[in-house]
Amino acid sequence: SATSGPAFRANRTANYSISQNTWTKIQYNEEDFDTAGNYDPTTNFRFTPTTAGYYQFNYSAQVNNATSGQFFMLGLYKNGAIYHNGEANDITNQGYANAGSTDLIYMNGSTDYVEVYMYTSSSGANIGGDANGTVSVFSGVWIRS
Repeated sequence: SATSGPAFRANRTANYSISQNTWTKIQYNEEDFDTAGNYDPTTNFRFTPTTAGYYQFNYSAQVNNATSGQFFMLGLYKNGAIYHNGEANDITNQGYANAGSTDLIYMNGSTDYVEVYMYTSSSGANIGGDANGTVSVFSGVWIRS
């Protein structure tokens, strides 16, 4: 029978600059909850579950102060390499855009970890954050062994 497993939700609390044409890790620096203490919101900004199984991950982010007509995309990384290319969006004439994606991944419960990265073609862009934790969010939950 199934038992309960880890779950977490983290968000980004403030904007910060990112480089053009390179993958940059999103630093989701505030936890809303972390039932097993497996998410690191201060150093590596990654989830390393201690329970093996299949996990559902959801991730979203906003790009700000970007050039209209450029694009950005999100990527879910497992163990330091791209695992899932998330949604890509064009940047609007207001200079911002949002994207989100999801995936189901098997995690070994010891060394596997996941992180979220952003890529943008725009110079001068920021990864968006806000005090309410609603703009850029990363969450995951254990589904089954």
